[in-house]
Amino acid sequence: MVVEARGPGSHYAVQPGLGDSYDTVAIAGYDGFARARQTFKPRAIPVLPGGGTPVLPPPAVVTDGAVYYADGDGVVRRLQPDGVVTQIADFGTSPQQELWFGVSPDGRRLAATVVTVPAAGGTWTVDLDTATPGAAVGRVSHTDLGAATPSPALIAGWDLGGPLLTLDTPLVAAAGYVGGWQYHGSGLAHLDSSNLPGPPLGGAGCMPWSSAPDGSILCVGSTLTVRDPAGNVLWTVPAGSFQAAGRALSPDAAHVATSTVVIALDGWAGKLPNGFVAEGWSDPDHLVGQIEDPAGKGDADYVTVGDALRGHNLGFAGVIVGGVPAPTGVSLGLASPSPSPSP
Repeated sequence: MVVEARGPGSHYAVQPGLGDSYDTVAIAGYDGFARARQTFKPRAIPVLPGGGTPVLPPPAVVTDGAVYYADGDGVVRRLQPDGVVTQIADFGTSPQQELWFGVSPDGRRLAATVVTVPAAGGTWTVDLDTATPGAAVGRVSHTDLGAATPSPALIAGWDLGGPLLTLDTPLVAAAGYVGGWQYHGSGLAHLDSSNLPGPPLGGAGCMPWSSAPDGSILCVGSTLTVRDPAGNVLWTVPAGSFQAAGRALSPDAAHVATSTVVIALDGWAGKLPNGFVAEGWSDPDHLVGQIEDPAGKGDADYVTVGDALRGHNLGFAGVIVGGVPAPTGVSLGLASPSPSPSP
C-alpha cells in the first residue's frame, strides 16, 4: 500500500510524518502497477503556536485485507484490492486538528485520538473516540492539556491485544528528529477497559521502535532487542554501526531492518543497496522503501530478505506504508489483467 502526493495542495516531506500531506492511496504489485487507487482530500498541516514542524501519523493503515485511509475532514474510508471504496467512520476534523487512528484486525472497530492544535495563547486538547463501521462516532473522553506543548498518549495502531497507544508522544519535531511512521514515544501500551493506557509493553527499559501484529516489539537503546509484550527477550540484534529504520520489525518478528543491513534472528545479515531507505514490510520476505532523494520523494523500491543487496525499482514516487494480503485466488505479483501504472 502506497501513499502519494499527486495534486495541488498535497506534498511529500523529507521524511514520512514530518508535515507531509498526501492525496492518493494505491495498492500496487511488485511490478510497480496499481491494482486499485483512490484520491482524497489531503490533510491540512496544523500551524504550531510556537512554530516548527508537526509530527504527524500515517494517513492510512492496512488491516483485514484492505486499506483504511483518512482524508482532510477526518473521514475514514476502506479501499479493497478490487477497487471498492466504503465510508467507514467520520471523525469530523478541522484544519487545526490531527487524527491518530487504529483499526482492529477484523476491521470491525476503530479507535482514534483527535489532537487540537491551538493558536498562540490557546490550549491543546485531545479527544478519544471510538467507532464501528457505518455507525456514529462515540466520544469517550475530552482532555484539556494546557497551553504548553504536550506529549500525550495517542492511538498508534492495533494488534492482537487491542488498540495501541504511544506514551509521551512528541508532537513537534526537535533537532535531529528521525521521521517515520511507527513509535516515537517513551513507551507503548494497550488501551485498557477503562479507556486509559495500560502498563507499558515490552518490560522495563523498552523504548518502542516498531511492532509486529502478534504484539512482538522492537525496543531500542544500547542494544536492539525483540521482546514479547511481557518483556521477555525473544532475540537480540547483534551490535553494529547502524540504526533501526522505518517499520523495522518484520510482520513475523524474524527480521529487523536497519539503515544499512537487514538482520535475521539467527544472526544472518544482508547488506542493503546503496541509497535504499527502508520504510516497512509488505510481507515477511519483502522489505520496502525508497531510493534516497534529498527532496523526500525517491522512487519506491523493494528487496527480498534472501537477496537484500539487489533493489527492485518500482518506477514511481510514493511512500510504501505496508502490505495488503491478496484476496483468495487473486495475485498481486507480476501478472495482472489490464493494470493501471502508478507513476
